[in-house]
Amino acid sequence: MKVSSIDSDNFTTSLEAKSVDWKNEFEPFRAISVINKPVYADAYNIKISPDKKSNLLVKEWVAKGETSIQSLKIYFLNSSRVKRLEATFKQTNFVFTSRKNMILEFTVLGTKPLPERYEISGHQKFFWEEPQDYKLACEILTK
Repeated sequence: MKVSSIDSDNFTTSLEAKSVDWKNEFEPFRAISVINKPVYADAYNIKISPDKKSNLLVKEWVAKGETSIQSLKIYFLNSSRVKRLEATFKQTNFVFTSRKNMILEFTVLGTKPLPERYEISGHQKFFWEEPQDYKLACEILTK
């Protein structure tokens, strides 16, 4: 099930997995891969620490200055199984400002992690109008 909202208006959609364009569905999360480019090698403070709220290990990137990806956290179980990722994006130019928070959670089926749920939320503001808040939440049910 997918629930989206813009300001206070909510929309709900249910789709069969075979009818979803998964490449397009997860496209916003592909932007995180730029963090691995050589040009960003010194742009982030990186640390690994135990999560204070769970038994997971967290690898965290925090931007030292202005970059589009402000932070990234990847939560691991047993230091190898990805359970969750969180990313914060910020974009500012002369036309608009935007802030986006993304969460992607995984479950394990057999030995492979599978996406279980994701959420994209934030706000954007064009210089000529009021800011708009938005949220997109999706739960992926496996049988």
